[in-house]
Amino acid sequence: MRAAGFDVGIGMVLANVGFYFVVLTAAATLHASGQTDVQTASDAAEALRPLAGDWASLLFALGIIGTGLLAIPVLAGSVAYATAELFGWDEA
Repeated sequence: MRAAGFDVGIGMVLANVGFYFVVLTAAATLHASGQTDVQTASDAAEALRPLAGDWASLLFALGIIGTGLLAIPVLAGSVAYATAELFGWDEA
């Protein structure tokens, strides 16, 4: 369990560092394109137009879909632990 705790801790730190740079890059891109009041996902996709051209909407959609796919293993693990708890099975 100690190794698993270390693994989870390192993973969370690296994920947060990665997310920080995603937010920083998005903010720099939006600011450079003059978009300072983004209210919808459509506005954010439109702000990518100077960077990605006519493919901005597709690029944004692929990013959103990719983010959703990253959640699948986390949700699967959570359900596995919850199921093991429910039925009293060994979780390790």
